[in-house]
Amino acid sequence: NQMLYDKCWNAREIMKKSIGANNLNERDVFHGTKTIDVMGVVTTQGFRKEYTTTAMYGEGTYLARDAQYSAEAHGGYCGRDSNGVYQMFQCRVMMGESHQGQQQYGLRSWPTKQNGLIYDSLVNNPSNPEIFVIHENDRAYPMFIIYFQ
Repeated sequence: NQMLYDKCWNAREIMKKSIGANNLNERDVFHGTKTIDVMGVVTTQGFRKEYTTTAMYGEGTYLARDAQYSAEAHGGYCGRDSNGVYQMFQCRVMMGESHQGQQQYGLRSWPTKQNGLIYDSLVNNPSNPEIFVIHENDRAYPMFIIYFQ
């Protein structure tokens, strides 16, 4: 989707000006949705943080370092089509400067950096993050859909 790519590229350029190109912390991560319908929404419109229904590390869009987390953990986050085929996204995401996530962080109460801006992402473990939460939807680009049974 060229529109989503352009939005992500623009977000990248803005972020480079804000924190520097060396601090973008770009990662390839995974994201599953409970339903195939939401996969279609993300493919067309991009990520929408307001769809998140759980917030263990704060409200936002959740992404996992490991595909297995999106596929299996806690009952799995991947939707399945009528043929029993599961789907998830592999995404390129700019994590920027991260902070330890906490359940009480809402979309309007994310922790702030010394410069007054909110952190770019929240993580489950700052020294070895497996779960990432982003606030700015345009910083994630759904590159591929992975199909599996």
